[in-house]
Amino acid sequence: MNSEEIRERFIKFFEAKGHVRLPSAPLVLKDDPSVLFTSAGMQPLVPYFNGVKQPPAKRLVTIQKVFRATDIEEVGKDGYHQTFFEMLGNFGIGDYWKKEAIDWGWELLTKQFGFDPATLVATVYFDDDEAFDIWTKELALLPNDRMFRLGNLALGDDTNFWSPGPIGLCGPCSEVFVDRGPQPGVAPHRCDPSENCGRYLEIWNFVFQQYDRKADGSLTPLKMKNIDTGVGLERLAQVLQGVAGDAYRTDLFQPLMKKIESLSGKKYGQAKDVDLSMRIVAEHSRAATFFIADGIAPSNEWRGYVLRRLIRRAALHGRTSA
Repeated sequence: MNSEEIRERFIKFFEAKGHVRLPSAPLVLKDDPSVLFTSAGMQPLVPYFNGVKQPPAKRLVTIQKVFRATDIEEVGKDGYHQTFFEMLGNFGIGDYWKKEAIDWGWELLTKQFGFDPATLVATVYFDDDEAFDIWTKELALLPNDRMFRLGNLALGDDTNFWSPGPIGLCGPCSEVFVDRGPQPGVAPHRCDPSENCGRYLEIWNFVFQQYDRKADGSLTPLKMKNIDTGVGLERLAQVLQGVAGDAYRTDLFQPLMKKIESLSGKKYGQAKDVDLSMRIVAEHSRAATFFIADGIAPSNEWRGYVLRRLIRRAALHGRTSA
């Protein structure tokens, strides 16, 4: 299934569930100067979630382009870190809640995308009995031994408690992972999805927005509960195209990788140092292109500096791979 088919299948599935499709917002949100870039699918919808603006519908679905500067130095070290990616998301604004979000997500994964239910596991926030029971009892989608309770804010562990920043809309979440089995070089143990053991690949996150986090860290319950989900297109494509763990072998990156191979005379997959440079050139070039398309120009400050940093890093590794 190519990336375009994945996008359309996702959109049409949720349109059939009563969701209205919205176009992607720019990478720079003009009405939200508090963030450098759009870093999550829900950010353009915040005015709808907090009641500042009237949404076009209570159920929305988007394919949002996002950028996360925190991962710049990680790009190239492996096959799955990217700064720029597309986030597929369905959203319920004061409408449906945990049961519908989980049920629809499972239906899409197993019946539309063809995931084997036996290969999937899920996580919930440590005290979210409601979500745990939906998975294991109400819908009976997964047995208890394929469910993991993770995180505890009181202990400083924010696993399975999602927030786009230190303040604002937030809530517990439930994530779905592909279980790829024990990995070579990792000592046998009961590895859970919070570990970096290579066994689990996250494919979907269901965020149950029910709090507003204040500057002092306190959580105020929202008057209107919202559903905010996110599926990374690049991550989903890896699994559906049989190249799990290496986004650069998907159709999203292959045209770029082939061009880099042609220009450099090198082949991807033959040398670790060359592979690292090829990944950096491909990923940063793609991200820089979307920056420029959204009106960002290279400069010595603010957003333009991030773009300049991407271009310089890609240029450096372009010389290395050549």
